[in-house]
Amino acid sequence: MIWLQRREFITLLGGAVATWPLAAGAQQPSARIGFFTPQSPNPPWIEAFRAGMREHGYLEGHNLTIALRSADGKKEHYAQLIGELFAFRPDVLMTWSTPTSTALKQATSLIPIVSISGDPVGLGLAASLARPQGNLTGFAILSIDIEAKQLQILKDLVPDLSRVAVLTNPTNAVNAPIVGSLQRAGSSTGITIQVLPVADDRELAQAFDSAITGRSGAVLVLRDDLFDLDRGQIGALAAQRRLPTMTGWSEYAHAGCLLAYGVSFSDLFRRAGWYVDKILKGSAPGDLPIAQPEKFELVVNLKVARDLGLTVPAPVLVQADEVIE
Repeated sequence: MIWLQRREFITLLGGAVATWPLAAGAQQPSARIGFFTPQSPNPPWIEAFRAGMREHGYLEGHNLTIALRSADGKKEHYAQLIGELFAFRPDVLMTWSTPTSTALKQATSLIPIVSISGDPVGLGLAASLARPQGNLTGFAILSIDIEAKQLQILKDLVPDLSRVAVLTNPTNAVNAPIVGSLQRAGSSTGITIQVLPVADDRELAQAFDSAITGRSGAVLVLRDDLFDLDRGQIGALAAQRRLPTMTGWSEYAHAGCLLAYGVSFSDLFRRAGWYVDKILKGSAPGDLPIAQPEKFELVVNLKVARDLGLTVPAPVLVQADEVIE
């Protein structure tokens, strides 16, 4: 790759940003990818990204180098880690989650970013899905249909369900519109939504207690870095309070929650290879439309269902991509 002179930059969140011009590559250029995550990625996700890169002719140790930095759930580490990735001089930055996508977009206006986030247009990270215009493209997880489906699955499992507690992090800008969509979906299915804001893991136990005192018959956990890091605690609290719990990632079901329904992140990371390849070969990220998920997965933890005294209906089991015995 041919690099132009790097601009000076000052500390992230201080205002100024570091940027490098995009270099158009040859037919099969070498690639330097800065991979920034809010916490350590699930191994199948990073392997799916590598597989997606291989589909386009890139192999680590040959013509692909990946620098991985994980914040381990600590946003105060973002500035240092992004600085380290800038020092790596990446051709493309890859990330997932709204907070890391926002931090990278604030830090650079020229280094291409391939992002998996909630609502890049609504958050001002891109001009539109069809034509992002800036230096960020990738995937938007617009959640309205996902959460409505989650409610329906809960209703199928607990037919007399009339009240659902929703665990949401009020500091995550994506969550407020999702809560609104859940309230609308609930009103059409006869389910009242009890909103439980949690901005700190020390508030989780109190939130589950509030679900009990509020007579909610189930808990729905919105996707959020905070909850993902504490999914083991969430699974334990759900078991202790005997509350059926729906989540968005399969890892939660493996951590003791009853259900997980959401986007297949392995599929998104694999598809991200197409964006990286296009950018390396000269396409501007702002000209590459932001896509939406195509594959979804349902995971059912039958052991948890038995512990809760619930019978999982056959139609739900038929839909399941994975059943945990």
